[in-house]
Amino acid sequence: MSQSLKCPFCGYEFETFEAEKGCKGCPFSRTCHKIKCPNCGYEMAEPIKLPKFLSKARRQYL
Repeated sequence: MSQSLKCPFCGYEFETFEAEKGCKGCPFSRTCHKIKCPNCGYEMAEPIKLPKFLSKARRQYL
């Protein structure tokens, strides 16, 4: 399931499947959970996937 994201640096909106994996040349790349904006290359943390019951509870209180 894809999630829509917005780059905090350039404002480009994209889906998670479009993003590149961050830290390709870094020795910690196997454990790194960063993704790159396909427009500008800005690295950001991958969004956390909450279990369904938590996301429903979160929506209820926002």
